[in-house]
Amino acid sequence: MFASTQEITAPAANNLFTLADNEAPARHVKLSVTRNALRTELDLLAEVVEAKQAYRLFSHLLLEARADRLRLRGVGLYNTLQCDVDAEVQQIGSVCLPAKKLAEIIRHLPAATIDLTSNAEAATLKCGDSRFKFKTLAADEFPALAEATETIATIPGEILLAMLRTVVFAASRTADNGRYALEGAQLSFSPAGLRVIATDGHRLLCVERADITRNEPVTLLLPRHSLPIILKLLSVAPGEVQLRRNDNKIVFQHGTRLLACTLLDGAFPDCEPILATEFQHELTLEGAMFQSAIQRMAVFGIEGTGTTFGVIKFHFAPDGSASRYEVQSHSPVGGEGHEEILPLTADSQAAVTIGFNGRYLLEFARAISAPSITIQYNDARTSVAISPATDDGCVVRYILMPCLV
Repeated sequence: MFASTQEITAPAANNLFTLADNEAPARHVKLSVTRNALRTELDLLAEVVEAKQAYRLFSHLLLEARADRLRLRGVGLYNTLQCDVDAEVQQIGSVCLPAKKLAEIIRHLPAATIDLTSNAEAATLKCGDSRFKFKTLAADEFPALAEATETIATIPGEILLAMLRTVVFAASRTADNGRYALEGAQLSFSPAGLRVIATDGHRLLCVERADITRNEPVTLLLPRHSLPIILKLLSVAPGEVQLRRNDNKIVFQHGTRLLACTLLDGAFPDCEPILATEFQHELTLEGAMFQSAIQRMAVFGIEGTGTTFGVIKFHFAPDGSASRYEVQSHSPVGGEGHEEILPLTADSQAAVTIGFNGRYLLEFARAISAPSITIQYNDARTSVAISPATDDGCVVRYILMPCLV
């Protein structure tokens, strides 16, 4: 699709005039940059560039030597990332180098100055006693970063990082989701606050903050494939992140870094009825005890390669001779585990046993860290809400449908 129509032209005559230094061909680059600064950006860019690209140029990075900096850009199926690095530039220009190979080489170099020179055929990279030569590609057809002029919000990067990190595991891993677009996270700004939701149709994880608001409501569907690079971008350094949008792109500006992600099309399910569910019973467990009990019981829920899980059950029996609270595990091929737990508080009268997909509980236990966990439920056949206590301004609700076993 990028191939241009060939034209038959007359042989070009020799130039009458010699090009001045500042009119050198675009691929003629000469600069010096520190290895540590360059490695940080290449580690980010390596997350964007996909190993197998339909178009060869997209497995490369665009390097643009500007007046006082080196600009790098990488392109993937869903994401485009652009980063700036301070550099001493002797000759401006642009060139494309293989992304994965360049990142791997820089990763193994010592913390010293790197000298990069290139011409129309090749680029040479020197650092200490090491020297590497790359075949270059022209930068003419490398895609530009998406323009996005509509500002959605400017928020602390640490807040967005924490919210997305909490929900990422709950997003659907398969495209077979019927009429809903579930392979990602729903990011919503409204006068009521900021909300992030991820679901696969059997579980739902919602994180909310009331102190980040927007007068005009807006909802964005971030694809699952973009979430890891967004998390890595926000974790590199503290500071505010600005979100801007065009028709189908969302651009995150974090410092000098710009990340453009293609938004998901399609409808996200209406989660309001689920989030508005009222529960009759609840109990509170010590957080570390909850995590440890789930991780121990998951041993009997894992078989073979660890991709098939059995059932983990909560058994609540507040009355009668069997007055106890347990976490139970049942293997799909035989074997079971039991661990008695002692609630911090309990508000329930009837005995009930509720079973869950063991993977869903294990992933939640690994993702959260809280002093206490509140479990709300009605019966063994309807949804259950698990909420970790937080002190960072976020309200977290993990809603699960039980396994009817």
